[in-house]
Amino acid sequence: MDNLGLVALISIVMAGLTIAVGSIAPAIGESRAVDRALQSIAQQPDEANTITRTLFVGLAMIESTAIYCFVVTMIPHFRQPVLELPGRSTQHDRRVTVLIDWFTVIAQIINFVVLLLLLRRFLYGPIIRAMDEREHHIAEELAAAERKQQQAEQEARHYRQERTEFRRKPPPVARRRRRRRRSAAQSDA
Repeated sequence: MDNLGLVALISIVMAGLTIAVGSIAPAIGESRAVDRALQSIAQQPDEANTITRTLFVGLAMIESTAIYCFVVTMIPHFRQPVLELPGRSTQHDRRVTVLIDWFTVIAQIINFVVLLLLLRRFLYGPIIRAMDEREHHIAEELAAAERKQQQAEQEARHYRQERTEFRRKPPPVARRRRRRRRSAAQSDA
């Protein structure tokens, strides 16, 4: 293998490593960010809009790292600066060729689509399901709290009504005591 082939091989291997690390690291970062956001929303449901808005901005920033890595991996495939046109001897006539290996381009596109499908299946799918389940659970809890609030208000109204009736019409024991006091007061007089 000549030097040109070695450089091409190293650039392809490094491009593969770059896209591997550049897609795995942001995926891990995004999953951790979503995990923390869901925990925060669970603890403070009233702040869900603020947390979600901040989460999406952070996810966009994290995702941009993966996009940059993808762009950097595509550069060696479209332009390899070490490759020169053969037969040019003067410094002015040397030009860098643009070699497009269509097999590699198509393989990269397929790789990227497979990556998106895997992320959708194993990352975004479970996260969306977890968020939907959490939203359903929160809705159930809010409905139960609303029912308990209505029950408490109904019991408070019933208590106020009984208290009002008690003040207007004392129970039989209190009436008997009043009668005894009146009769004792009348007999003493």
